[in-house]
Amino acid sequence: MSNTNNNQNGPPSGGPPQALQYIIHATGAVLFACGGFIISMAFTNIDRLENKFDQVPKEYVLKADYRADQARVFVELTKIAAKIDHSMESLEADYNRRMDKLEKILTEQYNKDKK
Repeated sequence: MSNTNNNQNGPPSGGPPQALQYIIHATGAVLFACGGFIISMAFTNIDRLENKFDQVPKEYVLKADYRADQARVFVELTKIAAKIDHSMESLEADYNRRMDKLEKILTEQYNKDKK
């Protein structure tokens, strides 16, 4: 019985030294904290992904719908381009008419001054 009493008072024989136990426990604590941080980041990223997924439209739009819209836009743009062309032709005709009129007036004035 005296041997068991002796073992209870001191460090257990055959075990690692106390400093090594502290290092092992500290390493375990650091690894545990790092694991918790990594798990926390993973769940945060999953939450962000879920939020982004919730923002995605719930209805699927067919490509045919886009093509129909594209055709309508093309028709409207063609009409607008035609109006712009017509307006430019009108402006050019008006400009040419005014320049011809001005040339006629200046030519008449020049011929009067020449005489």
